[in-house]
Amino acid sequence: MKLSICIPTYNFGRFIGETLESIIPQLTDDVEILILDGGSTDNTPQVVEAYQARCTNIRYSREAKRGGIDHDMHLSVQKARGEYCWLFSADDWMREGALVRILKEIEEGCDVYVCGFTICSLDMSQVIEEHRFSKILEPKVFNLSEENERQAYFASAIATPAFFSFMSSLIVKRKRWLEVDIDHSFFGSCWAHAARIFHMIPNGLRVKHLPASFLQKRAFNDSFMDKGYIHRISIAIDGYHDLADRIFGFGSLEAFHIRQTLRNEFPAKAYLFARIQVEKMQDLRKLFLLILKTYTEQRLKGWLIALFVLAMPKSFLRMTRYVIHKMKRGDRNIVG
Repeated sequence: MKLSICIPTYNFGRFIGETLESIIPQLTDDVEILILDGGSTDNTPQVVEAYQARCTNIRYSREAKRGGIDHDMHLSVQKARGEYCWLFSADDWMREGALVRILKEIEEGCDVYVCGFTICSLDMSQVIEEHRFSKILEPKVFNLSEENERQAYFASAIATPAFFSFMSSLIVKRKRWLEVDIDHSFFGSCWAHAARIFHMIPNGLRVKHLPASFLQKRAFNDSFMDKGYIHRISIAIDGYHDLADRIFGFGSLEAFHIRQTLRNEFPAKAYLFARIQVEKMQDLRKLFLLILKTYTEQRLKGWLIALFVLAMPKSFLRMTRYVIHKMKRGDRNIVG
């Protein structure tokens, strides 16, 4: 078995059928789909069972209770049989021809492949953007165990998918994944998989960046939004600061570049949107701390943004956000 497409899922019954529809026509005999169900309470088992009747390459494993994405992703790779595992979300679509391209790529033998993706509307009917998360424009291999290559790769990063945040863009060599000891301290952070890949570096880590889009990501369907927007952005900001500091050290260049990608992903307008939704004082305090943490290297800017966001009335912030949105679209007739 050359490749396992590992799909950890929880209550994505309304989407997983479309995901499988995008993958099944591309399957070959040396590729399997491994679905790890973390105890879904919706119709996921029934949907998967219907597709299993059509496709013998699908294996389905159901857990008795919800284990969380870190646990389920780890378990899906453990249960896989492929030489490589493509970690894949249960609501994304694989682009036509993507599988044959990946099968060709893994013949090169790299440890991790990071591929590009397209962000689409919730119903996948419209393209929002071709998400660019690195300045690297051509396929290129980096040995992250070599300091100069690691620094070049980190300095090229624009957003955290370059640092393995987005599951569906990752294809990993299963043997290398399993060689790394499980760091349970990252379980519950949503980034245990990224920590695991970073922990491969001391023993050699060849990463190939594939900038072309291999899949379509469904926007506005974030399963981590169940506790609110402030909690969601804290998962990214606190989580990746923790990764950077614990694995590379706060003062390292690697940590600096990781923090820079967070500033790119959460500019001032992201906090304007967050402030509009804040109702509780504890969330307001959390928002204030998140802004300061985001701008660790730019303290004055961080304080100015924090004071502006927290001091302005919500009605003014709503209008500011509306104006920014219109300007971004190039609409000069902002009022009326």
